[in-house]
Amino acid sequence: MKTFQTRLAKLEAGAFEAFEDDEAYKRVRSDVFDLLVKAHKALSSDDYAAFKSSAMEVFCRICGTHLDLEVLEAYTPSVLSSEEFDMITQNSALARWM
Repeated sequence: MKTFQTRLAKLEAGAFEAFEDDEAYKRVRSDVFDLLVKAHKALSSDDYAAFKSSAMEVFCRICGTHLDLEVLEAYTPSVLSSEEFDMITQNSALARWM
């Protein structure tokens, strides 16, 4: 699980960099979802639940634009449940869009 946490931390740090275009911005957010899919396959259910909770916290810290909303919507319900989507949108800067 440590490997996944390390990758998640790197993605979070990268989420605050300047981006040349919208696609590059959204790609970093999509990479977090790709990491969640890989973790789901590799981790036990308890470890995955803990890791997903960490990823939800990251989304709450990094999301705040309409581009983030587009990415979240693209991965709901395939990776995020509607409850998790609501939790992120209500506990991030996305709340202003809702």
